[in-house]
Amino acid sequence: MSEEVAALADMAAALLQAGNYPAGLRACRAALARAPGTSDLLHLAGVAAAQTQQLSAAARHLKRAVSSTTASAPAARHLAAVLNALGRRHEEAKAYRIVLRIDRFDAFALGNLGAALLATSRPLDAVRPLRCAVALSPGIAELAHNLAEALSGIRQHTAALGHQRRALAIRAVFPEALNGLGLLSRRLNQPAQAITFFQRAIDLLPDYAEAQNNLGNVLHVERRIAEAVMRYRRSLALKPAGSASHLNLGNACMDRGDAGGAATSYRRSLAIDPDSPDCDTALIFALDFAPELGFLEHQALRRKWYRRHATPFAAMKVSHANDRTPRRRLKVGFVSADFRQHATASLFGPVLRRLDRSQFEVGCYSATIREDALTEGFRRISGFWHETHDLSPIELAQQIRRDEVDILVDLSGHTAGNRLLTFAAKPAPVQVTAWGHGTGTGVPEIDYFFADPIVAPPEIRSLLAEQIYDLPCFMTSEPPADVPGVAASDLQRSFTFGCFNRSSKIGDETASAWGRILGAVPEARLLLKDPSLDDAEARAAMADRLARHGIMPARVEMLGRTPRSEHMGAFADVDLALDPFPYNGGVSTFEAIHMGVPVIALLGANAASRTGASILTAIGLADWVAADVDGYVELATARARDRAALADLRPRLREQLAQSAVGNHDLYAASVADAFRVMWKRWCAS
Repeated sequence: MSEEVAALADMAAALLQAGNYPAGLRACRAALARAPGTSDLLHLAGVAAAQTQQLSAAARHLKRAVSSTTASAPAARHLAAVLNALGRRHEEAKAYRIVLRIDRFDAFALGNLGAALLATSRPLDAVRPLRCAVALSPGIAELAHNLAEALSGIRQHTAALGHQRRALAIRAVFPEALNGLGLLSRRLNQPAQAITFFQRAIDLLPDYAEAQNNLGNVLHVERRIAEAVMRYRRSLALKPAGSASHLNLGNACMDRGDAGGAATSYRRSLAIDPDSPDCDTALIFALDFAPELGFLEHQALRRKWYRRHATPFAAMKVSHANDRTPRRRLKVGFVSADFRQHATASLFGPVLRRLDRSQFEVGCYSATIREDALTEGFRRISGFWHETHDLSPIELAQQIRRDEVDILVDLSGHTAGNRLLTFAAKPAPVQVTAWGHGTGTGVPEIDYFFADPIVAPPEIRSLLAEQIYDLPCFMTSEPPADVPGVAASDLQRSFTFGCFNRSSKIGDETASAWGRILGAVPEARLLLKDPSLDDAEARAAMADRLARHGIMPARVEMLGRTPRSEHMGAFADVDLALDPFPYNGGVSTFEAIHMGVPVIALLGANAASRTGASILTAIGLADWVAADVDGYVELATARARDRAALADLRPRLREQLAQSAVGNHDLYAASVADAFRVMWKRWCAS
């Protein structure tokens, strides 16, 4: 270095030490003009540029400084700090690795490397540097907290719990650690503890938007929906751009029966985070309730979802080496988040329990968060069982390939917890979507969609990504074991129409038709039953909606959640069930028929609005299906006026269901088995 350059360097250092960063930066640049590759000068220039908020320039100078053969650890640390400020966390991690090449026992660099790796969704890579950092500096709470976060990210929840508690022991006022403990408690199925931890975090930091959102999630699962909504709204007031809170608020709206409000929240979430497949799929589900949309619009939404989210996974497809013997025993994997007490489980449960084990090995890929006795029942009948809620789409696809699954069945469609991104990667040679949300997925890697000619009429099948495979009915359902007997008609009480569907299915179009029906049968009342009606705001909203269409509160009874046997017993007070539209009932229709209550349905213009017609036709009750709204009103009115005929039919309906192709579960499971064998033979010959 020449004397002139050395003098400029000394001047720059003095100016920086005095806090005169602009003048120091000018001196650095003057020196660099004469000695452009000098690492010390580049380091000084980087520090000066950073202090004057010229972060991009600082990063350029510091990168050149650390690329020199005489790179120093302080220069690499300064570079990492600048990259952190720029949000370039991947590059920040690389800078800390340079520090550690110079000094591998630098606890600060180890901890910050771990934090950067965590921020870039690499918890497995973060564990080792964070363990080293904790060993070198055991008294730093932030390091223990970050190690807990990394361990949680690789599903070592018990170990994570210990480190999170250690962080809190070091620093008593640590809201982030309390939030972490809440998340771990929720993961370990300890909701009461989770609520306590989240509340303690909020007590310490009332403006903690993430903890407010997380508390809302636990309250939502615990069916304390009004409280959950309050927490989501508080989180959004603190952080309006919180995509997750908009999504969660939408989910709560759905559970309250407000599909329109849910769609609004989902759209707000997508505006913030357009790359969220979960939010996009939730919007698809909510729009199935929109009366103005038909097959064309619904399938266009699904194709758009596939293009936006699934194509990168589809690009990872590889050929399958499964044994192509047509008649061998096949391995069938079922994928769901609902292996539990849930309406969907009553749809696929009869098939899983009855598939011939000499022909099929049946296994489950479960993303079920809240397990119960029914979960254990599914686990017992499974040849293999994998917990999948913590697996990425590709990790799940890899597991399915390792298991050498022949036929993979999606049981969710576009509902919460679905693994459609995994299906896009085509981990099994034959893939099917069935039962859980029978409206099509938009994923061309799913080969077949179990349906029937009513749910998917021939003229619309070209719109679907999947090939239709017709069953006797696109769905079946099995009642609970402790179902009560069919109650005789009570001709002494007021005639009662009933609907035991989720409230979100009862929109203005349905309420308008019901208003006309109750107007034509003035002595009748309406009984509604849905868990959402435990919520006071949901009840008030439903009462307002019905009143707008002439159904006054005095004529309406609303019931909420009850044990399943009591739920079935409540049909004793119903003479005639009214299927909502455009999103029909499924399980609720089977339940009503099983309890001797016939159902009036309307044949609609999309898959979700043709479910009622499909079920009733399969049972032999096609004459209870109307072609339009006027016909729906006339049919319900005429049937209600003939109470004697309804009373005569009531004791016969359960047997009629049991004898039908859709109610005889052995026959239905055999038809599914035949379908699997046909699909497999086609693949073997392909």
